[in-house]
Amino acid sequence: RHRVAAAADSAALAAADAAGGWIAADPCALAAEVAAAASVSLSECSVDENTGVATVVVQASTVLGVVAIRARAGPAGIE
Repeated sequence: RHRVAAAADSAALAAADAAGGWIAADPCALAAEVAAAASVSLSECSVDENTGVATVVVQASTVLGVVAIRARAGPAGIE
């Protein structure tokens, strides 16, 4: 579970950085690349164009079943 949560956080941060213009990439495509690098799959991705907040859901299969974790990231001060 912790590995999947860390991957979700990383994917959300990458998407938020791309949405904010810090990285020249499509936010959700970048989140998918980050998730794949962590051996999990991106199942949902959305970016609020007004706030720059990215929300992702990643999942991975484990011996106990499928673990899905949601994470959000965006500019400082956004609630």
